[in-house]
Amino acid sequence: MERKVKRLVLWLGRLILQAWMLWLARGYGALRVPCPYCGAEARYVGKRWGQTHSVLGCIRYRRAYYLCACGCGHCPLDQQLGMRPNALSAELERLAGLVGVQVAFGKGSALLGVAKITGTRSP
Repeated sequence: MERKVKRLVLWLGRLILQAWMLWLARGYGALRVPCPYCGAEARYVGKRWGQTHSVLGCIRYRRAYYLCACGCGHCPLDQQLGMRPNALSAELERLAGLVGVQVAFGKGSALLGVAKITGTRSP
């Protein structure tokens, strides 16, 4: 029973976090924003999906994407929230660091479920 409840809590947590991020993204969509790389104006291209790996599992979210004449694209919501698409969330990264100094990689990977996150196998 506890495993089922744990899976349900994690699923519900992911659902709430994804809904919250989609809600935060609703305010974005200005036609032009400053490019964080060169300072010129970047134009709105559309909404793009992103994902991050968190302590709750993989979180998918949609946000505004901008492209500048310098060739650099960016998503202001990622910068505002400190998100790094296709990477570990700040909290999961912190926990992975703590586990990494305590146990060997294989055991730490299995403990955090990182093998599921990254698609690699732990021994």
